[in-house]
Amino acid sequence: MPTAPPFPDLLPVFNAQPGATLLLSPGWVIVGASDDYLAATLTERATLIGRHIFDAFPDNPATPEANAVANVRASLAQVMATKQPHEMAPQHYDVPDPTQPGQFVERHWKPRHTPVLDAAGQVQFIIQSVRDITAERLAARQLRESQASEQAARADAAQQRIEFQHFIAQAPVAVAVYHGPQHRIAMANATTLAIWGRPLEEVLHRPVFEALPETATPEVVALFDRVFTTGTAHTAYEQASTLHRHGRAEQVYWNIVFEPQRDADGRISGLFTVGTDVTEQVRARQQVEQLNQELETRVQQRTEQVRAQSQRLERLFTQAPAAICILAGPELTYELVNPIYQQFFPERQLLGKPLREALPELADHAAYHTMRRVFETGETLWQQALHVPLARTADGVLEDRYFNYLQQARYDEQGRIDGVLVFGFEVTDLVQARQQAEALQAQVLAAAERQLQQREAFYQLFEQTPAAICIQRGPEHRYEYANAAYQAFFPGRELLGRTVAEVLPETVDSGVVALLDGVY
Repeated sequence: MPTAPPFPDLLPVFNAQPGATLLLSPGWVIVGASDDYLAATLTERATLIGRHIFDAFPDNPATPEANAVANVRASLAQVMATKQPHEMAPQHYDVPDPTQPGQFVERHWKPRHTPVLDAAGQVQFIIQSVRDITAERLAARQLRESQASEQAARADAAQQRIEFQHFIAQAPVAVAVYHGPQHRIAMANATTLAIWGRPLEEVLHRPVFEALPETATPEVVALFDRVFTTGTAHTAYEQASTLHRHGRAEQVYWNIVFEPQRDADGRISGLFTVGTDVTEQVRARQQVEQLNQELETRVQQRTEQVRAQSQRLERLFTQAPAAICILAGPELTYELVNPIYQQFFPERQLLGKPLREALPELADHAAYHTMRRVFETGETLWQQALHVPLARTADGVLEDRYFNYLQQARYDEQGRIDGVLVFGFEVTDLVQARQQAEALQAQVLAAAERQLQQREAFYQLFEQTPAAICIQRGPEHRYEYANAAYQAFFPGRELLGRTVAEVLPETVDSGVVALLDGVY
């Protein structure tokens, strides 16, 4: 080991001077160290004096990227060669931990090396002056990490908003958003526009009662204004309104939920509506009521029974509002449950629990298996009138419920499936009423043979779904599904597996295909 030169007389002064300084021989052996230097490097003078600087302060093997020893060696060599001071850039140079041999304490420095020349102009000593900037560097790192975390959180929130908006746009129920006291139309999904009979560019950003003046009845206007003014949600069943569509005025009936929207300050900024067109169901019920009245005059002995059945049939068309939930991960854990969904289980905790734990009665049910299928394959599934036994309350008593719902895979930023979106509404009353209607038809047939034709029509009315539904997939709008009511619009045409342009070429010139392209 190199030997240190004789200590100069001023060494005690050097050691006591303010600031973190180290005195080195031309061979880089430690000759002196100020008290501030010892405190900053967690060392003692007795263990430093006479040691080579890089023996006293080796590299931290856990941070090889710091390249600390090589950087300082290069600076010292430059000072020896040029005999000029050299100020280094900030350095990450950890110091040994005196309390834990073999471990290091993180340190960041701003070093400066200054030569001390003798009378002949040769380097006699090198003074290393350092400023501890560890706190500044750690604070900057924490700020960067915080900013990165915040940016990631914002990106995740934006991705979820995009996924939710995409999900809403494809939902089989009518969804719309209105802004301000004039209820300007800010968003309307494809189902809403189809019911309105208007393209999006005709209604977007316009007050709803300007875009749809025929709907501006005192009752409907008062309903919009009341929810916006009071902030109290409202559910309307079989709400009547008039729409000008298909070249004529039509009476339309809705089951619709009005929810207030609030801005960041909690003030009401608009309305959010979710609705289903129940016009066909209402008309069917009205026909049933008329038929029951006719049967009542002819079959007196069945009067009370027919009245009871008619009342039950009225409940057939009272549907629960749409329910939304998001199930995350392979365990299908409840990540989001909207209030309407939670109302199905008023005494049960759902959020944060896997589906099979939160609702054990569904562990072996088809609904669970289809959700697993969607998560594993990415296939979108639409279920109609699925029987689901549910325990709505904590007592565990199962109730027979029926649901129409859409199950769709959710994807993360890498395009991997990370959850399942469920959008549904309860049709229990509809299913039970249909079953009751079938029983009533059989009884009426036995009581009045002369009304066979009417009873068969009555039976057929509730055996078939009146709504026309189709699903088109991909940029070519290829038919993936079309129910009987939809197929009836195009008798003799094969729809499934073919594009709209192929099976309905007349829609190309009429602009329908262009409208579908815009929606896609």
